[in-house]
Amino acid sequence: MPVPLHNHADVEPWSQASVTVFAGGNFEMGSDEGAPPEGPRHQRHIAAFALDRDLTTNEDFERFAAATDHRTEAELEGSSWGFDGERFGEIEGLCWRSFASPDRRTHPVIQVSWHDADVYARWAGKRLPTEAEWEFAARSIAGGDRFAWLASPDWMDRCGAGQRWEKGPGTSPVGSFDAGATVRDLVGNVWQWCADDYSATAYADYVRGAKSMNDAGDAAVALKVRRGGAWNVQQSFRLRCSNRGAFLARRSAPNLGFRCAMSCT
Repeated sequence: MPVPLHNHADVEPWSQASVTVFAGGNFEMGSDEGAPPEGPRHQRHIAAFALDRDLTTNEDFERFAAATDHRTEAELEGSSWGFDGERFGEIEGLCWRSFASPDRRTHPVIQVSWHDADVYARWAGKRLPTEAEWEFAARSIAGGDRFAWLASPDWMDRCGAGQRWEKGPGTSPVGSFDAGATVRDLVGNVWQWCADDYSATAYADYVRGAKSMNDAGDAAVALKVRRGGAWNVQQSFRLRCSNRGAFLARRSAPNLGFRCAMSCT
């Protein structure tokens, strides 16, 4: 469960209002009732860690880009995957700046690759969360595998999901739907990059001892884990705490962003 930040002196450089520290411990990860890559359900032990309360915003990323002259992979390639109103595919000139207008400064940054997110996190003195940390946080806050409001008829309105591509990226200002939560927008605003390399058999490999709990990820591996669901999700089961997906590390999308984490040990 979340514990006060001031109990962990090593993360005091962060604003106390901007993060939640989790004490860690044992928990049941995954699901035997979801998609095959979610199983088997198994026990993990998580060390104490801090997780950004909010997703990284356009304003945050703009500050980073200005300070470092960082150009995202989409900017370097001159195009990115998205929707132009008629078709899905590579859109010339599409990048994070396409959606960083003044009225979207507090929206989560999108069109950033795993590598872009990783560079930002290291610049900020942080890192990307492991998917085990992400799920631990989600389960701690939800009190189980599902947020209670997912059973409500208005579940889409409760998290910003259920929107259509035709209207453009349907992101919302961070914290719009769960202002009182210790970590906001875990589900429903944008998918979130995690540190881990993606494998459909990752949990089975871990259970049989072929994968270490510390195998967070390798920058050279093409496929990375994404968590959390997004504004275009139409099915509530995709917003369960154990739901996991993948995306190419060098690619970006209009429904994919990130938040940062930090070890507390």
